[in-house]
Amino acid sequence: MGFLRKPVWILTGSVALMLLVAFGLLFYSSWRHDRELEPIERHLAHLAEIQGIDEALRSLIVEYVVVSPAPIDASRVSAINDKLNDLLTFDKSLYPETNGNLAMVIQRLKPFGEGEGHNNLSGLLMEALQTIRKIMREELAAHKYRIEQKRKLAQIDRYIALGLLVGLLIIAFPLAILVRRRVTTPIETMDFLMSMMTRQTYVSACVDVFDPMLQPLFRNYNHMVNQLVFLEQEHRNREELLSGSVRRATRILIQQQRRVAQAERLGAVGEIAASVAHELRNPLTTVHMALQNLRQEIAVPEHVDRINLVINEIKRMSLQLNVLLDSAKQMPEPMVQVNVSAMLKELTTLIRYQISEEVTITIDAPDDLVCSMPEMQIHQCMFNLIINACQQLGEGPGLIRIEAGLFGHQLRLVIDDDGPGFPQQILETGVRPYNSWRMGGTGLGLMMVRRFVGDLSGTLRFENREPHGARIVMTLPCLVENM
Repeated sequence: MGFLRKPVWILTGSVALMLLVAFGLLFYSSWRHDRELEPIERHLAHLAEIQGIDEALRSLIVEYVVVSPAPIDASRVSAINDKLNDLLTFDKSLYPETNGNLAMVIQRLKPFGEGEGHNNLSGLLMEALQTIRKIMREELAAHKYRIEQKRKLAQIDRYIALGLLVGLLIIAFPLAILVRRRVTTPIETMDFLMSMMTRQTYVSACVDVFDPMLQPLFRNYNHMVNQLVFLEQEHRNREELLSGSVRRATRILIQQQRRVAQAERLGAVGEIAASVAHELRNPLTTVHMALQNLRQEIAVPEHVDRINLVINEIKRMSLQLNVLLDSAKQMPEPMVQVNVSAMLKELTTLIRYQISEEVTITIDAPDDLVCSMPEMQIHQCMFNLIINACQQLGEGPGLIRIEAGLFGHQLRLVIDDDGPGFPQQILETGVRPYNSWRMGGTGLGLMMVRRFVGDLSGTLRFENREPHGARIVMTLPCLVENM
């Protein structure tokens, strides 16, 4: 803001100088008036003393001349002379002839100390009184004249102060206009532009309307706005690109998750098929042995050939059952360290793309909860349970709460929903293959969950909540390996 300094500093310095001059003049005027009041006060005391002498002379005349003519008390006259001598010693008069008149009064009163007659002395007293009154009149006139001079000086000081005030106002007015034009208006404009910028509304400033010294500032602002618009567009394009990438990756993950779920369901089917094959292989073996014994007892060749045909078919069936049992065998998934909270957050993020926005999912799990378990299996199990809860809520609105905590060496996972709850049959008989209470369901998802929990020696419990809703409580051993 260097372009503002020179004119503003010139006007500000002028105002400050005039203020200093005004304060200096006021201080000098106050000091001068204070100094000039001292002689006025002394002169008032001088007048009071003269007035006291006047009163003393009148008292002598009234007592010794008018009321009861008698010799005048010389001591009282001597006291008056002493006061007159004091007035001559300390020259406090204003009128130039006062001292001569005082000396004349002293000469008039001098015969009283020499014992002269009464008739002469009374005349002297009257002359002395008239001279004192003349002194009083002259000193009062001089006193009034001095006060009038002081009043004129005070009036001149007032005119000077008023002139300084008018000068300050005259200088302050163009200063205010200059500050308004060069400081206030540009600051208000910049404040408005910056407030618009905070609302991500980028407005360019009209440079030509401002002072030429301000134009570089607003040109820099316009350049900054253009850069921000460009960066905002780049950010928007990058955000759209990242959003598209996330959508594609999410779609791929969902497809893979569905494939994994389908593979799990097929695995459950394979497990059931293996169980059926195992159950069928034993009676087929019995039938095979019985047919071999029967073949040895029959002598009719035609019947033997027919029995051999049946035996071959049974062998083929047994071979197919063995192949089915061998294909059902699988290697157990290795145990790894699983961060339960991170896994649940990843699942809810994945599931969010498959459910209604009206359904809310909350997670309550410690961030440092880590257990050793089969990662893919626990992942798939929790996915199936959460998906089942979401399907019960439909299009919502609804709430699913997932809680995870460690109780001793057991991991406790709880899934609550606000849906209609489990059918009574599920609560009484438990999970069965191909037994689903949901339209379009196969019952294999919960079957796979039960098998996983059983393999890990855990527990799985289904409950209904009041007034409505379902709860699944899964407890698994939590083995923590030393890192």
